[in-house]
Amino acid sequence: MPPHYRWRAGASPRSRRQGESSTISTRRSAPGGPLNRRCTNSAYGWVRRLSVTRLSLSKTNFRAASQPTAATALGVPAALDLWQEATSPRLPGGLVDVAAILLFLRRNLVRILVVALAATAAGVGGCILLMNSYEATALVIIDPRDVKVTQTQDVLANIGPDTIAIESLVQVANSDGFLGRVVDRMNLMADPDYAGLGASDAVRRSATIDKLRGRLKIGRRGTTYLVDITAVTKDAERSAALANTVAGMLAEDQARLRSSSNTDAAAFLDEKLDTLRERLHTAEVASAALKAKLNITDAGQGGTLQERRIAELNQQLVLATARAAETKARIDELARAGTASPDRLPGSLQSAVLTGLRQDYARLTRQVAEQRSIYGDRYPGVQSLAAQVDDLRRQISAEAGRIVASTRSDAQEAAGRVATLTADLRRAQGDSGRQGSDRVRLDEIDREARADRTVYEQLLDRQKQLSELRGLTPTDVRVVSQALPPARPSRPKLPVLVGIFAILGLGAGCLAALAGEAGRRTLLTRRGAEKAVGVEVSGLLPRVPARGTAQSAPSPSLSPDLGPWMGDLSRIASPGGGQGRVVLVTSARPREGKTTVARNLARSLANVGETVLLLEASLPSQVAATTPFGLLDVVAQGCSPERGFIDVPHLGLTRLPFGGGRATRPESLDGTLGAGRLAAAIRTCRERFDVVVIDGPAIREAGYATTLAAAADLSLVVVEWDATPGADIVAALDRLRPDDVTLVFNKVDPTRYARYETGAALTPTRERAAVRPAA
Repeated sequence: MPPHYRWRAGASPRSRRQGESSTISTRRSAPGGPLNRRCTNSAYGWVRRLSVTRLSLSKTNFRAASQPTAATALGVPAALDLWQEATSPRLPGGLVDVAAILLFLRRNLVRILVVALAATAAGVGGCILLMNSYEATALVIIDPRDVKVTQTQDVLANIGPDTIAIESLVQVANSDGFLGRVVDRMNLMADPDYAGLGASDAVRRSATIDKLRGRLKIGRRGTTYLVDITAVTKDAERSAALANTVAGMLAEDQARLRSSSNTDAAAFLDEKLDTLRERLHTAEVASAALKAKLNITDAGQGGTLQERRIAELNQQLVLATARAAETKARIDELARAGTASPDRLPGSLQSAVLTGLRQDYARLTRQVAEQRSIYGDRYPGVQSLAAQVDDLRRQISAEAGRIVASTRSDAQEAAGRVATLTADLRRAQGDSGRQGSDRVRLDEIDREARADRTVYEQLLDRQKQLSELRGLTPTDVRVVSQALPPARPSRPKLPVLVGIFAILGLGAGCLAALAGEAGRRTLLTRRGAEKAVGVEVSGLLPRVPARGTAQSAPSPSLSPDLGPWMGDLSRIASPGGGQGRVVLVTSARPREGKTTVARNLARSLANVGETVLLLEASLPSQVAATTPFGLLDVVAQGCSPERGFIDVPHLGLTRLPFGGGRATRPESLDGTLGAGRLAAAIRTCRERFDVVVIDGPAIREAGYATTLAAAADLSLVVVEWDATPGADIVAALDRLRPDDVTLVFNKVDPTRYARYETGAALTPTRERAAVRPAA
C-alpha cells in the first residue's frame, strides 16, 4: 500500500522535484500477474521500498498469479475473504486472524443477535411443547457373588463376573420374546397408547412390541453389574409401572430359570434311574445264575475262590522251588569241600555247636604252636594240648557230618513239596480251563453290571441332592431400586435449554452472517480487491457533500473537495522531476465519481507546484448552453490543443474541455476520437505540462477509453465502494493496458469501512499549499 506521510512543509515544489529522481511504475507482470512497484528516489523512494518490503514479508502471495476473469474474480465468496483482510498481526502460523474475526462479529452483531434470539426462543419453546415425556428408571443388579446354601452344585451356575453374559442378558431383555410376555402381562394390545395396527392379531402384537421397545431403554450402566430399565411415557404413573413390571419380570425369569433347571434335572434323573435300576437287576440275576451253574464262589474284591486258590498255589510253588534249589546248592558245596579237616570246612556249614568247636580248635592250635616253640615236642604240656586238639578235630568232623545229613534231608523234603504243589496247581488250572466260554460270558455280565452299578449310584446321589435343593436356590438377579413416578418431564432444565440453544443460535447467526456476506459481490477492502481483481488499491476517498453539479460544472472548483485525502494519489501521479506524466482517471461504470477524483487530483498536484492540465475526455451528462472549444474539436480539426486551453488561476491549473457542442452523440465519439489524432494531442499536452490528468469516460461504455489508457503512464480506476460489482471491474481492467493500473475506492463510508479493515482509517492528509515560484 502507498505509505501515508507528509511532505516536509515549506520546501519548494520545484527544488523538491529537482532533488528527487522518482520513477514509479505500477504494473502487472502478465495479464493478471503480480503487481510490482519500483521506487527510486532519495526520500520518497526509500519510504516506498521500505513499505513494499514490509508488505512482501507480511504476505507471501500478495496477489493472484494470473489475471482473474469475471467468473473467477468472484468465484470465492467475498465473506470468506473478509476473514483475511485485517492488517493487524496474526497468531503464529497464520491460522486465525483475531482482528478479522472481531471485525466480522462487530459488523454483523445485530444480525447474529437477532438470529440467535429467534433460534433460542424457537428451540426452547419447541422443547417445552414437544419434550413432555416422563422417564422412570428401575435398577436391577446381577450379583456376581456365588451364594450357596449347601455345598451342592446347582445345575445352572451363577452368571458371575462374565461381562459377555451380562450383555447377553440385556439383549434378551430387549428381545421380542421377552417384550412379548410384557405385552401379554400388561395387556398392552388393549391400550390405545401401545396397541399397534394390523390385519391380524400377530401383526398387531408385533406392532405393539415395536412401540413398547421404542418407549423402553434397557442397558447396562457403564461397566457395573447394574442394568437400567427406563420407561418413557406421557404419564408419570404409567412410566413407573412399566419400568417396575419389566424389572420384576426380568428378575423372575432368571430366578425361575435357575430353580426350574434343578427341578427339571431331578425329574430327568428319576426317569433315568428307573431304566438303570431295571437293567442292573437283570445283569445281577444272570451273573448269580451262571456262577451257581459253574460252582463259582466269590472271594470278594471282584475275584472267585478258584482264582484265589490258583494264585496261592502258584505263589507256594515258587517259594518251594526256590527252597529246593537252595538246599541242593548247599549239598553240592559240602560235597566238593569234604569234612576231613576243620580248616577246609565251607562257610555254608553254620551252627552254634560247630562255631564253638572251631573257636576252641583255633585257640588250642595256637597254644600248641606257642609252647612247642618254647619247650619242644617232648614237653608234657605240649603233648596234653596236642591230645586236646585231636579230640576237637574229631568232634568237628562229627558235627559237620551231622549237618550234611540234615541238609540232605531238607533237600529231599523240598523236592517232595515242589512235586506236590505242581500237581495241585495243574489240577486247579485244569478245573478252571474246563469252564471255557461260560466263564467269558460271566466276565462280560459282571463288567456290565459293575458299569451300570457305578452310573446308577452316581445318578442316584445327584438326584437326591437336587431333590433337597428345591426352594433353596438363591437368585443372583434382583430389583434393587423400584421406579418412582417422576415429578417433572424428562427434558433439561430451562437454564440448560437456554444455554444450549443460545450457543446453537449464535452459531446459526454466524452462519447467516457468513451467508449474507458470501452473497456480496462488491469490493469492500484493499486486500479483498487485490485478491479479487489482482490490482492494488492506492487510495481511499470518503463521500463528501458536493458544492455543485460535478458533471456540469464549468469549473473544477465546484466539485466536492477531496483535497485532504488526495496525498497518496498525488505522490503516485507526480512525475518526480522527469518528463511530463499522463494520468488517466476512469471507472468501470458511469457515476462512480471519476470526474470528481480527476478534478481533485489536478488541484492537489497543482497545490504542490506541478503544472497540471485537466483534460476532460468524457462526455458531460449535461452540456452547458455555450460549449467552449475542446478536445473533441481539437481531434476533429487536427489543430493544436492549445486552442482549447482554459487557465484556472485560483486553482493553479489549466483545463481542456471536452467540447463538441450539443450535437455531439455518444455513439459517434469512438469514430471521432481516433487513436492517431487523440494520441498526438496527448503527446503535445505531455510536452507542455508536468502532469496531464485525463478525466476519461467509463471503460465499458466508450471504446476510445483503451486509446486513452494506452497513451497514459498511469490509469486510476475509480470504484464506488460497496457498489461496483467485482465482475464489472474485472471486465473493465481486461480492456486496459496491462501496465500501470491501480484502483481508487471512492464514496467510502468511514464508519462502515472501519468494520471491514483495521488500521485503514480515512485520515485527512492535506498538504500545505505550496506557492509556485514565479517564472
